[in-house]
Amino acid sequence: MNFLQLRADDVLGDGILNPGEHVLWVGTCWSRRGKQEKSFPRIGPWNYLVLLIVVVGSGAGVSSATGSELAGLLAGLVVLAIAYVSWEWIQEHVRDSDMYCRAQTRYLITNRRAMVMRNCRTNQPVQSLPWTYVDGVCAEQMRLDGRGTVQFVGWDAVAKRSTRPMRFFMVRDAAGVVEEARSAREAARG
Repeated sequence: MNFLQLRADDVLGDGILNPGEHVLWVGTCWSRRGKQEKSFPRIGPWNYLVLLIVVVGSGAGVSSATGSELAGLLAGLVVLAIAYVSWEWIQEHVRDSDMYCRAQTRYLITNRRAMVMRNCRTNQPVQSLPWTYVDGVCAEQMRLDGRGTVQFVGWDAVAKRSTRPMRFFMVRDAAGVVEEARSAREAARG
């Protein structure tokens, strides 16, 4: 199953839902900020040109300073190796940008809970919030086209303060999603 084509019927088949639980709404992030592409930007021809100029420039600088062509060649190779290791580190640790993660995230409202499912490197691939722990649902950062962030509000009895344990970031028709969540919460609480 392609995660981007997630439908309400697909969720039940994967064993994510409990018996008797059914999906009321499925959505995704519709933020228009940044590129929603997989991975860090690819190396293009301009990147190679800049790298070549840096390697040749550093090699020529060292060569003219020391008077040895071998030292210039070694300096150029060291700069090339440092650039390669740096790029590999960036690819490994920064690859899943926030926008890519948001594009791979699905939000679900069921008759028993709200869920966030992420298909990117994260500590919590599935986050679940039962309706018994939700005191309120509100829409924030509303846009003119109806997009907004749906915020779930709860109460932390230990800290004795209001918490915001989960949110659906920039979903379409945020006001409609809030109403769907409120009605599901009220039905679950009886």
